[in-house]
Amino acid sequence: MGRLDIKSCFMYNEIRMAEEKKRVSKKQFAELLYYWLSQHVSEEAIRRKAREFKFKVKDKADFNRIFKELLIFNSWMIIHACEGIFGDEDKRNECLDIFHRFLHEGKAKDIESDFHKWMYSMSLSYIDYYKAMQTKHPQGYLWVLAKQFNENLFGELNKDIDVQMAIIIHAGAFISASIKTFGKYEVV
Repeated sequence: MGRLDIKSCFMYNEIRMAEEKKRVSKKQFAELLYYWLSQHVSEEAIRRKAREFKFKVKDKADFNRIFKELLIFNSWMIIHACEGIFGDEDKRNECLDIFHRFLHEGKAKDIESDFHKWMYSMSLSYIDYYKAMQTKHPQGYLWVLAKQFNENLFGELNKDIDVQMAIIIHAGAFISASIKTFGKYEVV
């Protein structure tokens, strides 16, 4: 029996992984995205993140503030993950449009009842995160991304290094897990 070279092993694994992908419709994939986000913006998840980020939740307004910013940040990271795994931009955008409709109907209708106004507001926040992602920094893009979230959440930069590191850990883990999870599916 002949030896397999590294290139052959890589190709075999790539083919095997492609074969193992679950085929789903655009709507099903958008539902997956919505479910994924919902796990990360449940009341329990929001309160846990507030403690990790040392954000004091004293009343409903504080809770709503962290909920809204985590909803935006986590949604943006989902979009970023999808951009990394989708080859077909049109198909990706269709899935994300459906996802945003689900999101507005399920989690965000209380924030803004008009879908188009809400999407415009979300887009402005997404732009800030995209700009942060593109910024060169000695500590890397996650540092700048976390700084942007930090400023958005607290209204000004919270200079507590533990807060910044907690946000970096959240962002890195969320993006990595999103890419791994979403990469298991093929949208047809």
